[in-house]
Amino acid sequence: MHVLITGAAGFLGSALALRLSPGSMLGGRAVDQLTLMDLAFDGQASDGVRHCAGDMGDAAWLCAALNAGPPIDVLFHLASIPGGTAEQNYLLARRVNLEATQTLLEHGQQQVASGQAAPVFVFASSIAVFGQMSAVVDDDAPTRPQMTYGTQKRIGELLKILAYSTYLNGYGQTIKAAFEALKKMPLKANKVIFTGFYLFPSLLPIFFKASK
Repeated sequence: MHVLITGAAGFLGSALALRLSPGSMLGGRAVDQLTLMDLAFDGQASDGVRHCAGDMGDAAWLCAALNAGPPIDVLFHLASIPGGTAEQNYLLARRVNLEATQTLLEHGQQQVASGQAAPVFVFASSIAVFGQMSAVVDDDAPTRPQMTYGTQKRIGELLKILAYSTYLNGYGQTIKAAFEALKKMPLKANKVIFTGFYLFPSLLPIFFKASK
């Protein structure tokens, strides 16, 4: 299994890379190839590990790095421009937090189009998506980000939902997963939101086909 980790030289990324070193198990499968992506790395890559050092905000570099590797089975997207830095350098934050996320998802689309399986995409979000939180945060807690970072993280969440409700799953698989998720939602308000923003768009092709 090939695993890719962005932001792999950071605090969480480096710990995850150590845990998922080649030979380890993930979801009942052995990791045999590990690609680590960040601005720079200390030391040399060990056997089965590929270091990709570069700027994820550079779309051309990111596409080349992705295309140079094998198909991705699991992708942990941890890289981001956080907090104050995102406020001070909006263009950099947009390139990394939004455009790079979209590039990763579109690479998954290309992988599916070539006959490979869709990668599992693990997106690291942030409590910043909630903005000013109440004392209790549950399934009904609204997302009202108040800063650039939180807003971009929320957009990243929506980009992932859109990708996996459209082009990163087979249509039948998408509908089945959507109905299964709907059954498990405990709160009525979330069922309404989910139906409006996820399930209904997924069913649109059926409506259009029937209207022809």
